Amino acid sequence: PTYAIGVFNPATATIADSDTYANTAPAGAAVRVTSASSVTLTWTDNFETNTKYRVRRSTNQTTWTGFDAGAGATSHTFTGLAPGIPHFFQVRAERATFEGTNNSLWSAVLPATPSALNAWRAAHLAANASEGHAADQADPDADGLPNLLEYALGTHPAEPASRAMP
Repeated sequence: PTYAIGVFNPATATIADSDTYANTAPAGAAVRVTSASSVTLTWTDNFETNTKYRVRRSTNQTTWTGFDAGAGATSHTFTGLAPGIPHFFQVRAERATFEGTNNSLWSAVLPATPSALNAWRAAHLAANASEGHAADQADPDADGLPNLLEYALGTHPAEPASRAMP
């Protein structure tokens, strides 16, 4: 059957067959750069009756490319992204007769080329930023050598037995 929206307001949409669905955008969405050419968008699945999530990306906020993630999905990874330019992302819950509102707009700019230090961080510490266990002065293997010194000496920052030979 064809459904027509009878009443619409920012809180709910009432469908002609009297079913009411909360017009709730997915909550807690965030974007994280996961490699030199990929970004992962994550969100909380809070739309109980959806049949899918629609995730979108754009480089200009005018032309969007959409992808479907299944009901219950909480993330989507975008791959093959060009570095050095902004990418914008949105997510919304959908079902056959209803489209939820788009969540807020998120953006990310992938670095043009990761520095040698950040490439080392990614390879040895599974991180791409100088924070937490990957911070320059952190010592995750507790061997007395901070990460920056481990990098300079060519030792492994997560293996205490890894020592540079004199």
